[in-house]
Amino acid sequence: MSGHGASVSQISSDLRSLMRRYINFVDQRKFVHSLNNQFRGIDESGHFATAVVATCWTPTDEVTITCAGHPSPLCYRAETGKWSALLSPGGAGADIPLGLEKGAMFQETRLHLGADDLVLLYTDGLVEAKSPTGALLGGKGLLALLASLDATTPERLLEGLVAAVSAFQGGAAPDDDLTLMLLRPNALKPKASLMTGIIAGKRVARGVVDAMLGRGPTPVPQMNRQNFLGAFIDRFNRSAKPPPPG
Repeated sequence: MSGHGASVSQISSDLRSLMRRYINFVDQRKFVHSLNNQFRGIDESGHFATAVVATCWTPTDEVTITCAGHPSPLCYRAETGKWSALLSPGGAGADIPLGLEKGAMFQETRLHLGADDLVLLYTDGLVEAKSPTGALLGGKGLLALLASLDATTPERLLEGLVAAVSAFQGGAAPDDDLTLMLLRPNALKPKASLMTGIIAGKRVARGVVDAMLGRGPTPVPQMNRQNFLGAFIDRFNRSAKPPPPG
């Protein structure tokens, strides 16, 4: 979020409220598009916010990621033992912060994660780390640091990365706040039974009714086959072709 003070604090609170409103939407492009437009309507003073939105559909271990002016998440593939950026600069769709352009559309990236694959989300304070000579770590430098770490022990990866970045800075404190999040699929998750699907379907239906009647804070779920039919029949959990922007 750009800026400081009480006004920015209020905008941050409003932004969180908007995110809760769309929390049950699977189609992230519609979610971020609506979020951007409503954020733009909240404030006309030039403030903006960068964001990365990630959703994991656990029945298929499919992750959907949308970036709005945020550094590209990184993906580790256990099969190759290598890290790579998920988004390439200049790709299709807009990659600008929320609130700068009304009606902006954002690109969506989908990927399937294997049992030992990883996805790293991080704030720009990581790639903007500076060496004692003033050189920026940057995206390539971050990939080099990650390549030097053992990704087969993900429980220690973030701690090792923070230590490596600190060493790159000559032990100096970071100039900006730093937030890291590591996504890893649960290879031991149980297979859902028919009864589990029936219970899940009833919960979704009850949530829809409660939302329509204004009972409680439950948002209306997106009306699609994954949210409803997927609870009963596994093949409906597989994503269809992404819908066109708009």
